[in-house]
Amino acid sequence: MVSTRSVRVQPPSEGGPVGADDPSVGDPPPSDDDGEDDDDAGTEPSNGSSLPAQVVCVHQTPRFSISPSLSQGRRAILDYSIPKIAKLYVSATKPLSKTEFDIKAGALTPLLSSLALRAREHGWHGHGSNGILKIPNNITIPNGASKSLIKEYGQISLPHIRNYVGTFANTKTREVQDDEALYQCLKVSLTHEAMAKINLYETEWTVA
Repeated sequence: MVSTRSVRVQPPSEGGPVGADDPSVGDPPPSDDDGEDDDDAGTEPSNGSSLPAQVVCVHQTPRFSISPSLSQGRRAILDYSIPKIAKLYVSATKPLSKTEFDIKAGALTPLLSSLALRAREHGWHGHGSNGILKIPNNITIPNGASKSLIKEYGQISLPHIRNYVGTFANTKTREVQDDEALYQCLKVSLTHEAMAKINLYETEWTVA
């Protein structure tokens, strides 16, 4: 932001050049400066009038993203101590639908469809190999070929998923934040009966 000041010039009297009949133009009046520094010196003209300040705002080029969450960067750590960033967690962990989902075969398709939308919004299932729901075929090559846990879950073994999660578990990374948000989202989106069934196998799908 740049602050500038503009000086207004008095118009000349009729028939004469600028300053011809204007007593304010010419030799300055005697100074009454007593030698002490004046904090306001230079901020106002000698005639004591107050000059308007003009503010020029410089706008940065907007950074494109498809959602507020992705505007932080796909792999950037989210600082939840910042209120506006904390709202991203609230948005990510809210129920997928007003109606809770079961885990029976007939309810799986609408559940995964709703989850895919949430995952896209928050970067859990991004383009390419980005996102925790994109499981690398080779966990030692995280940016290599991968499979979608949403679309190709039948082609990925549970031990392989556990090994993949083990590469970032207990780290201070965006993957851990996304993993927690995903869990909280699913927990409030499934029926109590569905969660009860899933919790029976908790030791199989959790990584300490």
